[in-house]
Amino acid sequence: MAILIRKFFRIILRISITIAIIAIVFSPNIKERLSDSITNIPLLKKRSSVVENKTVELTDPTEKSFDWKYRNQSYSIDLTLYQSLYDYYYNLPRQYQYQGTLPTDWEEQYAGMFLTGLPNDRFITELADAIRAQAQKSKLTDDQSAELILAFVQALPYDDAGAKELLSDGYGNQDGIHLPRYPYETLFDKKGICSDKSFLAYLLLKQAGYGVALFEYPDAHHMAIGIQCPDEYSTYGSGYCYAETTAPENIIGLVPNLDPLSNKPLANQDIPYFGAEAGNQTALGDPNILAKTAGKSYGGIVATLKTEKKIVQLKSDIQSMDKQLALEKQRIASDKEELESMKTSLDKYKKNKDYEKYNSLAKEYNDQADAYSKEVSAYNAKINSYNQKVREYNKLIKSFYP
Repeated sequence: MAILIRKFFRIILRISITIAIIAIVFSPNIKERLSDSITNIPLLKKRSSVVENKTVELTDPTEKSFDWKYRNQSYSIDLTLYQSLYDYYYNLPRQYQYQGTLPTDWEEQYAGMFLTGLPNDRFITELADAIRAQAQKSKLTDDQSAELILAFVQALPYDDAGAKELLSDGYGNQDGIHLPRYPYETLFDKKGICSDKSFLAYLLLKQAGYGVALFEYPDAHHMAIGIQCPDEYSTYGSGYCYAETTAPENIIGLVPNLDPLSNKPLANQDIPYFGAEAGNQTALGDPNILAKTAGKSYGGIVATLKTEKKIVQLKSDIQSMDKQLALEKQRIASDKEELESMKTSLDKYKKNKDYEKYNSLAKEYNDQADAYSKEVSAYNAKINSYNQKVREYNKLIKSFYP
């Protein structure tokens, strides 16, 4: 009997312990502590997730047309996109989350979530192939093909409203659109903010075989991409050349300044012709360089920097000549005024028949008139040289940003 009683109490004790463990695990306080151990770290104000290795049935197809220009030639591509894929990406998380210690590569992980697609999502491959076909048809070089891809992304409208809302509330939700967008959403919506367009350009260039990276500017709330290029010509000595995605006419390798009012990068074509007002501009600052990959190198940067150096030198020459010519113009105006005063005196002496004074002043007048004539000729020659440099400068600016 005693043995049976001991067994009974052992069973009761085990049941009590089990109930206590269940109560502890599912108590509200413990739930809160577990939840609090997951900390959100914003990068562009979003959160991270791993894309599951799954497929999505392709349903509700829709045709999207894309038109853009490169080197004054028009290009066009039609794509079939699917609402089901769009809905899938739309419902993915957009903030970085971690549990425990913050990983040292959390920024790489965050960027990576936007650069990973579904196994049956071939839109990047199809789009890159379509652009490559356009490049081959136009007989473009590898460097020009990279520029063509960038021009395609630059031509997608910039989402001003979305960018404004993203900066204001830290979690963009403009008309039901969460930001940043995944690349598929950017194509489907046919617009994007800087990060959206950078993710898309990154994937297209990578698919085309180029080495790429992301340039993320935390202080400026901006993102761009880098295209692999020779180290000695690369931006920040990174091995990658800066490439702006927000607007057309931005040249690979040239880092734009920001418009202080809109915080948008100023297109390279906004560089003023000589004599125009440049306006206030702010620098981007230093970037975090993420998701670096190796591939084909962009060699067009050599010619770009050579032309840019020529433009800078011409502008410096023009500014120096401008100051010199301004001083010479003042001196010529003063000499002309003195000659006119002498001419007035000569006319007076002649009228009064004071030939002695007239003849005495006439020699001085003639000598100064000859000197003035030579001075004006030299000035006009400098003006011609000045105007030639201005025309060359403006022509380079126009051709540099086709």
